Amino acid sequence: MMKNISRPFNYSFLLLLGIALFNSCKNNSTKPMVSFYEVRLICHADTTIACATRVKTFFVETSKHNSIKEAEINRGGTAIAIFWEPIVNSMASADDTLTPIFTNNRITAKLIKDSTNIKELLKGLDEKGKWYSRNEIDQLSLDEAQAITSKGIAIAKERGLLNSGQEDSLKIGVKDFYDQELLNIKTYHELVDSDIRNKADEKLYKVITKYTEQKKAAIILEIFNQLNKWIVIYS
Repeated sequence: MMKNISRPFNYSFLLLLGIALFNSCKNNSTKPMVSFYEVRLICHADTTIACATRVKTFFVETSKHNSIKEAEINRGGTAIAIFWEPIVNSMASADDTLTPIFTNNRITAKLIKDSTNIKELLKGLDEKGKWYSRNEIDQLSLDEAQAITSKGIAIAKERGLLNSGQEDSLKIGVKDFYDQELLNIKTYHELVDSDIRNKADEKLYKVITKYTEQKKAAIILEIFNQLNKWIVIYS
């Protein structure tokens, strides 16, 4: 999958404040900046991937700022990269832009300053499947939907809430629900608003009751909700 921003061929400069400056072989007159932030936005159903839905609301807000060229998250959900336009020429200016965006989306982020860590992150930026941009985050949402569905079904079956005949049909229905649900969310408000969440629960409950009795469906719904927690606190 091709990235939507053009990255340089040679990394030339590294600032210990966490901003890496790098030159493009084609245009040495421009020195775009990228800063890295440590976060903990991890999918509850699969701790090897990012919670794409949490990240997407942040990405949507960064797209409204002309000082931010691009934002990406690594697949593991532990680091965010911010690519700055040339108008940003200091860390103070970057902080003024980013701090309210992190705050609005309830994301605790720590600027990465360690030079060794930054070098490793820079190396991975162009490796396929390791980083996701604004336009690629929906693919990670689909991976998240698959993880939630598979683990939820497995737990329900283990607890005796589903038989083999119900399992396959319910898996298809739940996966379709989460594909749509996770792709449609665009703002932090949609993640936490109780009315919106209750309506989503009602839709998923209806899907589940197509394949099992109501009493079991309520328990299965709670299993999925535990796997699909929206708020992840960084510690």
